[in-house]
This record gives sequence, structure tokens and C-alpha cells, in this order.
Amino acid sequence: MIRRRSMQFSRAVFNLFWLTTGAYGLGVTVLLLLKFIAGSAWSPVEAFSSFLPVVLLPALILGPLCLLRRRWRLAASLAAAIVTFVVGYGGSFMPRGDAAPSATGLRFMTYNLHAETLQLEPMLALIRESKADLVALQELSPEMAQAIEASLATDYPYRALHPSSENPIWGQGVLSRHPIQADEYWRIALGHQRVVLDLQGAPLTLYNTHPVHPFRLREGELFNSDGHRQEVNVVLSRVENDRGAIIIAGDFNMSDQSSTYLRIRQRFNDAYRESGWGLGFTFPDFSYANAMTVDAPLLSMFIRPMARIDYVFHSAELAARSARVLADSGGSDHRPVLVEFDVQ
Repeated sequence: MIRRRSMQFSRAVFNLFWLTTGAYGLGVTVLLLLKFIAGSAWSPVEAFSSFLPVVLLPALILGPLCLLRRRWRLAASLAAAIVTFVVGYGGSFMPRGDAAPSATGLRFMTYNLHAETLQLEPMLALIRESKADLVALQELSPEMAQAIEASLATDYPYRALHPSSENPIWGQGVLSRHPIQADEYWRIALGHQRVVLDLQGAPLTLYNTHPVHPFRLREGELFNSDGHRQEVNVVLSRVENDRGAIIIAGDFNMSDQSSTYLRIRQRFNDAYRESGWGLGFTFPDFSYANAMTVDAPLLSMFIRPMARIDYVFHSAELAARSARVLADSGGSDHRPVLVEFDVQ
């Protein structure tokens, strides 16, 4: 009797597993079809697209499993997800050639500091150990700005810091080993910054940007990218007047499936897509307790980045030799992105 009940229970669990697999495959296929038809015109589809790589990843495991178990119909329901992942992200897992460095190189990092006011030393150490020549900082608090002035002034003799005491999420900053010739900060919803540097006699324009995220639950909407799109439009309109090498970097609060990303890519290269390996997830990282707004130790233990929202875009005057996401967040909920550039 016990053995019979055990077998019935096991059969029920397997049936539920296959039923869930079928529902997943059908649901993802429908959403991919809607994405193909509607693009970014419908907010639920755009919200789905924001997590597309994570949504598609289970299909890479479930598909072969269905084939092994001869579940042909279930395997067919997963085909669209598998093909979409391979076409969209398969190249990110190909071996990267080691390009020889040029005479003029630039190590660049973008880092969202989580508006941290207390646990500052791990973040300062991360910046220092990166040995970056140029660092773009988002969510710069007054406390962090003071700590930078006290601890990193020797490493970065040129600094353009705009902390916000009203709301540290609005703060932006740039650290540089190269002279800063111009600096401008402005805020729409969140903060943005434009600096011009003297890179061995040639100008380099950096846009350190932080457009507002499109998830608007506090405003009563699931997803609305209008504000985000408008902030990026302001940056792109300013870029039209710039000449020479350009970097646009920061916490973009968008996925590589958004219409805004595609618009930026019409003119600028994505450094991670160009020379990074893997999916490049940067958010959220809750490995440090202070990175969470609630006390949930289990989340700190198990949740790791599942979205790429921190980007480094660049003009043709620069070539990304390598790009990687650091394995440590330093206490932020974002992991920094470090790029090695050759200057053409």
C-alpha cells in the first residue's frame, strides 16, 4: 500500500512537472509572438522583454529533457524560446580573441553606488582596485563624495562630483586620471552628467547617465517607459553636438530588448556585446545585507543578478578590447562594469 501511494505521488509530481513545462512553453511562445507583432507598443510585452534572457534560460534545460523523454509536443512548444535565445545571445558565449593593446588605452568603469551613506569602504576599495582611468558613478551620496575626496584624491586627481543631499539617488560623479575640461550636471527625474576630458591631447566626451526606471508601481502603473525614453532622448540630442570620442555609460534601467537600447545602438557600440562574455547581468546583487531595503537573509544568500541594466556605449573612435562585470558589488545592488578601450 505504501509503495503504491509512493508511486501515485511520484506520477502526480511528474505529471505536474510536464504540465508546468507545457504551460511555460506555450506562454513564452505567445509572448514572443506578441513581441514580434507589437514590439514595444504594449507595456506588458515590453515588461516581459526586460527579463527576456532569464525567461528563456529554462527552455535550454527543458528542451533537451523533453527530447530525452520523447515528449515531442512539449519540445516543440519550447522551440521558439530556444531559437530566440540562440539567435539573440548565442554569440555572447563564443570565445573572444585577445586583441593586442594599442599605444593609447583607457580603462573605464561604471558603478551605481546604491546611494550608500554608511558602508562606504568596500565600495572605495572596489574603485581603487579596479585601477580604472575613468569612473562614472551613479547614486552618489554626500557621505560617499566626502569619502572619495578623503581616500581617492591621489588615485584620481581630477574629480567632478555632484552629490545630492535632497535625495542621494540623484547624485552623479566622475573620477579621472585625465584632466577634466568641462563638467555639467542636470536632473530630470534622476541625475545626468556630461564631462569633457583631455585624453592625451584629444577630447573625450563622457555622458554619465541614469534615466528613471520604467516600472511605475508606486504611480499605479505596471510599466511605462515614456519618462525613461524622454530622458535618453535628452542625452542623445546633446550628443549630436559633440565631436571626437564619446562614451555614454551608467545605470540605464533598461534591457537590451527595449526600443531605447536599439535606438542607441543605431549610432553607438555596446562595449559588452562587442568584447564581453556571457549575459553580463549586473542587477540585483543582494550579497551584502546593506544592499537590501528589507531584512531577508535568505534573499541575500540566493538572489544574484538576473538583468543587464548597466551599459557602456561608445563611438567608433574607441574600440572595446575587453569588457566584464565584476564579481563583487562592494555593497551596492549593482555590479560594476569594467571596459578596456583602445583609442583609434
